Amino acid sequence: MNPYQTQRRMVKAVTLADMAQRLGLSPEAFESEWPDRYEWARDSGTRPASRETWDLAVDLLRSRAEYEGPGGLDDPSVVQRLARMAVDIAETLSRNDVDSDEAEVLPKTQKRLVAKLSKADTSATTFDLGKVFLRMREEFRLKR
Repeated sequence: MNPYQTQRRMVKAVTLADMAQRLGLSPEAFESEWPDRYEWARDSGTRPASRETWDLAVDLLRSRAEYEGPGGLDDPSVVQRLARMAVDIAETLSRNDVDSDEAEVLPKTQKRLVAKLSKADTSATTFDLGKVFLRMREEFRLKR
């Protein structure tokens, strides 16, 4: 499985689910928007979603709609937002030629800077997940 493709698909699906939730669409109503995906892409600033990505966005929206807990890390929207920020951190580290081993030993000030450059929150959890995503990419490249 290609982690680059998977991570980017996840970011796009979360973006679409966020838009649908802001518009107050149910998962079923959002699913029926598939023919209008080009308009959604234009409005979200992304390329049109594949069917697989669209279905993932519907599933993400459905998990948010079905959730009835107190919030926190049990809340699907929190987990989805965390994953999106972690992918952004992995992208920033990769763009700046920082590998996962180097990221491991960055001082806190540098980690916060990476998070700010990534427009992510500065929590250690988000950065650590970003390192995991970066390591997955490195391992994938080594296998090729």
